[in-house]
Amino acid sequence: MEEILLKHKIFLKKTKTINLKLYTRAKSYKVIVGVDMQSNNLLLVFRDAKSRFLQKNGIEVAEFSNMILKDLDIISRKKIFFYNSEICSKALKLMEENGFKCCFAM
Repeated sequence: MEEILLKHKIFLKKTKTINLKLYTRAKSYKVIVGVDMQSNNLLLVFRDAKSRFLQKNGIEVAEFSNMILKDLDIISRKKIFFYNSEICSKALKLMEENGFKCCFAM
């Protein structure tokens, strides 16, 4: 994950890794909440899976990310979603409507 953040020039002052067992049963996601150098709160979602990312997966990510932000009482202006598999165009559109910047990560 550090390599991906460096590649996309994302530098964080504070980070907190979220335990997703409270929010979803999926094991292919990792979530980090952090503060960047401009003191903006960031929500970073990483997906490491071989299967295609579909619209139902996008709905799931949007729901659990909103629950995480609500539970931590954080307002995040930047949400970034990193994925390494194919993504459905409808899922991509849904993620962008929910405020995510989507980045392909090898």
